[in-house]
Amino acid sequence: MAAVEPALTLRGDARVRRRRIVNRVAESAATIAALAALAVLGIVIFSVAKRGGGELSCRPSARRAAESRR
Repeated sequence: MAAVEPALTLRGDARVRRRRIVNRVAESAATIAALAALAVLGIVIFSVAKRGGGELSCRPSARRAAESRR
């Protein structure tokens, strides 16, 4: 007696549909979390630049230290 192999179907069943839905929800949540993190990072960079932007100088620190001793 030969074993009868079941016919393979390429139709998705309910489990595949549920996996796709869960995958999309997880991807969406990860995207939203990444965008929120970028927004917070942008706010931090903006506030640091706003508060400390006037204190920045393009001169090298060695030159600044020598000038402060005079």
